[in-house]
Amino acid sequence: MFNPGARSLRGAGKEFMQRTEYGTQPPSDQMLGRPPPPLEFPYTKAKTIVGLPAPGGITVPAIDLRDAIEQRESIRNYAPEPLTLPEVAFLLWCTQGVRRVVNGTFTLRTVPSAGARHALETYLLVNRIEDVPPGLYRYLALEHRLAEESRDPGVARRERCSSRNGVRAPSGASCDGP
Repeated sequence: MFNPGARSLRGAGKEFMQRTEYGTQPPSDQMLGRPPPPLEFPYTKAKTIVGLPAPGGITVPAIDLRDAIEQRESIRNYAPEPLTLPEVAFLLWCTQGVRRVVNGTFTLRTVPSAGARHALETYLLVNRIEDVPPGLYRYLALEHRLAEESRDPGVARRERCSSRNGVRAPSGASCDGP
């Protein structure tokens, strides 16, 4: 068992340990009997939907876990070739893929979530994926498809500004720098 007193924690680290210790958190929505969020938030069905290859049909070269960890590195020189749809499909499935829907009330996914609530939505800002026009897309995990959100040529710049500033930039807005 972890004993925060056994270490010399100071400042934010000590405060984090104290505030997140078991029993110090307010009751969760589940504990309060609140209904779970929807399995997937609605999306605009009038826009383009991109079908993705099923994860089971995608061949991924085997690699030993230790080798994968030891060989991992960040590279900022991007290949000139676009990603393939199977590559993107597998990455999306790994990050939010639905393995099973249980009783129509919650999902078991490839990633953990407290109470199987999965409160995240995954968006892709597409620049170079084979057969997918550039734009902003939302990953529909239940259907394993991409839903077009915007093909506006300025969406990349707005989203880049938004992520930098922590707020969504209004249409037509610009930000300084790259």
